[in-house]
Amino acid sequence: MKRILRAVQMAIVALLLVWVDGCIRDEVLLPPVITSVSETSAPSGKIVTISGNNFDGSLQVLVNNGVISTAGTPTRTEAQFIVPFRTQQEEVFLTVKTKYGASEPKAFTVLPPVPIIRTLKPNRSGVGTPIKVAGSYFTNVSAVRFKSPDQDTERDAVFTVSGDTILVTVPAGLSPDAADIRVTSPSGVSEPAAFLVLLAPKIISFTPDNGAAGKVIKLEGENLSDVQKVTFGPTLEAEIITDATEAITVRVPAGAPTDTIYVYTPGGKGKTPKKFTAIPGPSIQTLDKTTGAAGTDVLITGLNFSGAFELKFGTTPAQIVSNDGTKIKTKVPVGGSSGKISVTTPAGTAQSATDFVVPGAPLISKFDPPSGVTGTQIVLTGMNLASVTSAKVALKDLKIVSKSETEMTVEVLAGTVTGKISVQTPGGTFETTDLFTVLGAPQITAVNPSSGIVGTVVTITGINLPSSPYVRFTNNVQATTILKSSSTQIICQVPAGASTGKINVNGALSLTDFVLNVKPIITSFTPAKGGVDTQVTLNGSYLTGATIKFANNLTATKVGAGTDNQVVVKVPAGAVTGTISVTTTPGTTITSSNFEILSPPSITSFNPTGGVAGTSVTITGSNLQHNPAVQFFNGINATIQSMSATQLVVQVPAGATTGRISVKTDAVQTAVASGTDFTIVGKPSITSISPASGTVGQLITINGSNFTNPITVIVNGTSVAGTWVNNNVVKVNVPVNSTVNKSVNVSVKTAADNSNNFPFLLLAEPAIAQLKLKPNNNPVDWPVLLEGPNLGTVTRITLNGKVITPNFRQANAITFVVPNDIGSTGAMTLRLYYTSDISTSYKVDLNFTVLNAPPPGPIPPPIIFLPPPPPVNLTTNIDADWFVAFNETNETDGFFWESTVRLDTDQDFQVSGSIASSDAVGSFASGYVTLTINGDTYDGQFYNNTIYLTSRTTGRQLVLGTNPCSTPDCK
Repeated sequence: MKRILRAVQMAIVALLLVWVDGCIRDEVLLPPVITSVSETSAPSGKIVTISGNNFDGSLQVLVNNGVISTAGTPTRTEAQFIVPFRTQQEEVFLTVKTKYGASEPKAFTVLPPVPIIRTLKPNRSGVGTPIKVAGSYFTNVSAVRFKSPDQDTERDAVFTVSGDTILVTVPAGLSPDAADIRVTSPSGVSEPAAFLVLLAPKIISFTPDNGAAGKVIKLEGENLSDVQKVTFGPTLEAEIITDATEAITVRVPAGAPTDTIYVYTPGGKGKTPKKFTAIPGPSIQTLDKTTGAAGTDVLITGLNFSGAFELKFGTTPAQIVSNDGTKIKTKVPVGGSSGKISVTTPAGTAQSATDFVVPGAPLISKFDPPSGVTGTQIVLTGMNLASVTSAKVALKDLKIVSKSETEMTVEVLAGTVTGKISVQTPGGTFETTDLFTVLGAPQITAVNPSSGIVGTVVTITGINLPSSPYVRFTNNVQATTILKSSSTQIICQVPAGASTGKINVNGALSLTDFVLNVKPIITSFTPAKGGVDTQVTLNGSYLTGATIKFANNLTATKVGAGTDNQVVVKVPAGAVTGTISVTTTPGTTITSSNFEILSPPSITSFNPTGGVAGTSVTITGSNLQHNPAVQFFNGINATIQSMSATQLVVQVPAGATTGRISVKTDAVQTAVASGTDFTIVGKPSITSISPASGTVGQLITINGSNFTNPITVIVNGTSVAGTWVNNNVVKVNVPVNSTVNKSVNVSVKTAADNSNNFPFLLLAEPAIAQLKLKPNNNPVDWPVLLEGPNLGTVTRITLNGKVITPNFRQANAITFVVPNDIGSTGAMTLRLYYTSDISTSYKVDLNFTVLNAPPPGPIPPPIIFLPPPPPVNLTTNIDADWFVAFNETNETDGFFWESTVRLDTDQDFQVSGSIASSDAVGSFASGYVTLTINGDTYDGQFYNNTIYLTSRTTGRQLVLGTNPCSTPDCK
């Protein structure tokens, strides 16, 4: 028991000693306690503060029981630690430990380090373009943001993370200037990286908007510098020739489609506002024959032949006779060679699938061996080889060892160089497409650069090149400045006077042309003016491969291949007056004077429209003044008598036939034809006229032949435009009048000649001044006499529009009765027509009054005219003694008065006799009766052997009969 008590006492003493020792040394004697951590998560490397109690200098921080680094010196209540490195987020437990014990663990999240941006590729680009951000610690990236310095807002970008690389799309809304990029993750935000925002390229226009492979296209716009690539369509890349901020030039690639052109720069992608139209190259599908001698017609069928300027049989150029785009007609050229037929257009060259064999011309189908040294014998297999007179490799002759129709053997001579084999016969030439390689002989494999100007340093690479080379450029100009020479390389300078063509080194030719980049020189061009398709010849230097443009930026089509000193082109449609430009790779030259574009001629009319040889024809139109040539239908040229811009006067040539008139000027290649035919006609002839007589205004029909329109009718010397019915019938209104009946001549005039004269009886028209109505008034059913000259031509009489049928008509007198259905009384128009066409103006109007019927009442005693028996009606001459009796019924003595008188009706003024009594006085004159009774004057006229009298004052009517009256009660 004492032992136990003693042990307890000793323990208490020990504790007291420890406490006292701790107080003396300022130490905490209890284990540490964590009350809080400044952050529940933090990235690797960050300093985090732990708050708690019982901390001392022996304190350690543990993560998952592993000691980590601390920062600074802990106090009793606070300690700091450095978050340990982790590449991935990790949930851990924090504890602190002193020599007095360890705290309870505290949960904590260790994050990866804050993202670090190391590089940007590219470090400049445009909105919408992708860039790569390379760096470290891109774990759980939550945002990539751009910020322009002049903007307050950051722009979130679309991104994807792949390891240490982030693919970012530059967001919209940024200013085209410097910008910062920051990457954000749960660990924090990276330091900014500098980035330059560029403007995307913009294409405003491009020219030309169509072309074939190899064509140079100029694209103009904005932000085009530093172009990376240009594609025709989405993927087909083109060669970039030049680039600048506002313009770039590219070459159309082979196989280019009709599609949009895309331009890629660091600023992004731009595209043309419309599609580029690709011009497809030519292709030959069939030949209508595969053999033929010189002059044989050959039809080539294929596609895209438009604009073809060169055609060859083997190596021999041939004429293009016609070309409609799918068919070319040609002729086998004199001296033509057998081989493939080729057609060249601005879009390229096509070859026939089979050889065309020219009889007598050689053909090499193969040769063996393909290479050899001096002395090697080469076997040539083909056709028409027996007549070969010479054989060559490149420019060097081969020795002919033997030959037959299908095979010949040649031997390589000293100095021969690699090249194509060619043979020649009297019937033509042939050149192989494959090279024969001369082993040990100089051979050029490459030339660099392939173009340049005079003085350009050119490296010629090859094999077996001589140490003292003889280098010649086209035009046989020697390169005298040799900077270096070895068996595989020659370096020289382009000599003055050189032109585009192959380089020759001791007989070895370069495989391709060296292009001399000298601006073209234009010395002259002819003609100085013309129209569409006019062929213009340009003379000068350095013209090989030139593009020729007329004003309005229109490219001309070449005629033939041309040479370095001469090019022939056709004036393109749409060209305007202006200079001609000639462009090659080195630059563009402009003509010193304008080429005048002439407007094509047009024919609007010609007059006359028919005629005979020698007839003068006036052609009216526009643009007729430019060296015109006029032809009639069958190709016979007409003599031009005068000309202006709007009118040509020509003479119908002998031998011309009916057809169109054509005019060709310097403005057109094909003559312009009239819209209608010019008719070659014979002399007109009249066979009859119907009716054969008539007055002025009468419509007559003229029958005959060769009445070619236009026609003119001549009546009694007066010309009038007739109505053309057909070449056999013409109608016309008689244009002349006459006071007497007479025969006149009628003729028809055409462009060819005048017809014969044909007689026509021209009748006199009524003379209105001499016409008299007796009386000029009467009631219905009463007669009227119309006297005057030329009344025989009257064809119709109307009163107030009512047709009247005359009772009697002769040359100077007409009688009629006022119709009882006239329908009204009063003043009316009496109209006389004297043509068969009542719609014309050939008529006479007279005034006539229709009176009311006489009132009823006693009838006055009659006056009786008793002609000699037998009774006579009104005839041409009724001069006679008439017995007249007047019964004075008003007298009571029953006396009647009688007398004998002579009545004149034929206007010969043989009037005699009178009536005289106390109540009646009368006289006779000019075929009518005037009678006065008791101061009342009556006018009378004959009608059916009776005279009717009408009172001038009262309208009362009396009837005088011809029956004898001998008694006082005669009525």
